[in-house]
Amino acid sequence: MQMLNSILGWISHYKILDFIPLDSTLHFVIGAAVTIFMLRRGWALWKVFLIVLAMGISKELYDLTSRFARIEDSLFDVSITISYCVIVALIRRIKLILTRREQKSRAE
Repeated sequence: MQMLNSILGWISHYKILDFIPLDSTLHFVIGAAVTIFMLRRGWALWKVFLIVLAMGISKELYDLTSRFARIEDSLFDVSITISYCVIVALIRRIKLILTRREQKSRAE
C-alpha cells in the first residue's frame, strides 16, 4: 500500500515538459481508452459514461482518504477523466442534429 501511495504521489507531482501534469494526462488517456474500448464492444454511451465516472470518483476517493489531496484537484481530475465521454456525446448530438436538418431540407 505504501508503494502504491509513493507511485501515485510521484505521478501527481511529475510534469511532462515541465508544464503538463502527468496525473491529468493519465486521467484523460485512461478515460478515453476505456470509453473507446467499451464503445467498440457495443456498450451504450450512457453506460460507458457511468462506468468511467465511477472509476474516476473511486480513484479520487482513494486519493482523498489515503493522501493529502484537495477536493478541488479531485473534482478537476474526475472532470478530465470523463471529458472524452462528454466530447463523444456532443459530437454524436451535433451529428444527429445536422443529419436531421439535411433530411428535412431534402424532403422540402
